[in-house]
Amino acid sequence: MFHFYGDEEKILMVVSRDYIPVYVRVVSAPDFVEKDTLSNTYYENFNMTYMFVYQNRKINVEEVLVSGKAYFLKDFISLVESLTGKTVSVPKIENYISGISEEDFHDYLIPIGAAFLEDRFNFIPLSVKKEKVFNSVLNIVIFIFIAVLSVLTAVNINLFIELKKEESKINSLSALVSNEAKTIEQLVNKKGNQLLLKDF
Repeated sequence: MFHFYGDEEKILMVVSRDYIPVYVRVVSAPDFVEKDTLSNTYYENFNMTYMFVYQNRKINVEEVLVSGKAYFLKDFISLVESLTGKTVSVPKIENYISGISEEDFHDYLIPIGAAFLEDRFNFIPLSVKKEKVFNSVLNIVIFIFIAVLSVLTAVNINLFIELKKEESKINSLSALVSNEAKTIEQLVNKKGNQLLLKDF
């Protein structure tokens, strides 16, 4: 399969066999190219790459896929079909995502494709992968720490409230006992004084 992707900034061409890339070419789109001449720029790059793959690499291209802004340039599609003798295919939006227009789908095809990429095609450097794993683990640890801290704080607040209630009860009982002790003391003193008076 020969997949041609083109937008205003870049041209990506990938030739793959059984989903394995066998040839990749990336070209920056010239800044000075007008929209009406973009088809010619796309076709020049397609033609050169297709001929190199077909003649020099001896790769028999069975299917041509066009995506990105290039898909909407009908004159470019016609030129490709004339050169290759094949009907151009296009990624179908319904196979990947819903809720966006076909034009938006082609504008965001690269990040959408990256979301569906298998791990074996993930070429992110090992250092970046390690950092991502570390950040993921760190986020999980922080989440667990915050959850445990929240539970412990809630438990401590409940214990503090209960202790305050118990302290209030003890203070009330202490005041009650103190009052009763004073009353008893007054009664004892009164009876004692009465007994002393009788003795005299």
